[in-house]
Amino acid sequence: MLLPSGYVEAGDVETLRAIVDAANEISGDDVALPLYLSTSWLRPEHEQFLLAVIALSSHPVLVSFGSSTNPLDSKRKLAIYRRLVTGSGAFSWRTDLAGLDALAHGALGTAIGTGPGLRRFTPPKDKGKARRPDDPTPYVLNPGHMHWMKTGAMREELYVGAPAPTCGCRECGGQRIDRFTESQAAAASRHNHAIIDEYAQSLLSAAPSERPSLWRSMAQDALVAHEATSAVVGRPWNAPNDVSTFAGD
Repeated sequence: MLLPSGYVEAGDVETLRAIVDAANEISGDDVALPLYLSTSWLRPEHEQFLLAVIALSSHPVLVSFGSSTNPLDSKRKLAIYRRLVTGSGAFSWRTDLAGLDALAHGALGTAIGTGPGLRRFTPPKDKGKARRPDDPTPYVLNPGHMHWMKTGAMREELYVGAPAPTCGCRECGGQRIDRFTESQAAAASRHNHAIIDEYAQSLLSAAPSERPSLWRSMAQDALVAHEATSAVVGRPWNAPNDVSTFAGD
């Protein structure tokens, strides 16, 4: 059972303590406490408090950060996020590939969304932002690249002079990665889940001590894949900032 929990602005230590204290009044071994936190909590001055307050919880804590865009949009935030999740024993929840980074470095688990609304949450007073709000096609995780992109943008911006690559996941079975239309959002989600599962199973099949270097190697391979794709399509295509961070750590 997930306990109800409201959004907590950065620095509102009393509210965060009160949420944990109230949750501790509820007994049961099937209870989890979600914490919906502002991305501004991911600053050095808040790190020790977050570690301490999560440690006070009698229940597993699911940590999620909110923003109108990517809440983990810098190397600093990604580093604090990893230390927070791995150091507190919290569960990396409603996140992007940073959840796999946390898993590789010792997190108990992660839940990665297959669509933007499940990879973060938007704070109550904000509105979600998208680079191409006019494009109704689904976001797809490009295999080998660790790069989310709408299939419409793939066809119109990336794979213009060259065919899109095929994907061998259990959903695609060798079909082209840019084929998903607006009406195929469910199939695109199944593809995304399959690719994320492949990454996760690769990490979990390795010894815990080997997972950080394996994850770094996987991210480095994604950078190489971007360079190779750029050469094929004849235009620069940069890797996402988080992937570059994972590759250089």
